[in-house]
Amino acid sequence: MGISNFATADEYSGSTLRVITIEKRQYGDYVCKAVNKLGQAGQGESVRNFYTYFDDAENPAGTLLATIGFLAAILYIR
Repeated sequence: MGISNFATADEYSGSTLRVITIEKRQYGDYVCKAVNKLGQAGQGESVRNFYTYFDDAENPAGTLLATIGFLAAILYIR
């Protein structure tokens, strides 16, 4: 997993959580929260394995789809 921080031209900053591989222990709820003197804001996402009915040994495509779905969800969090 890696976290990158960056600033944009309009002086807003952003962070990205990038997960290279998915493991069962990474399923759960993720929350991004910012607090300063002006207030607070946050956004949460749940990451679940929607392909539990696939046997990884019999259907590696199910594992690949779960990984792609997880990455898309995490990278889209604002």
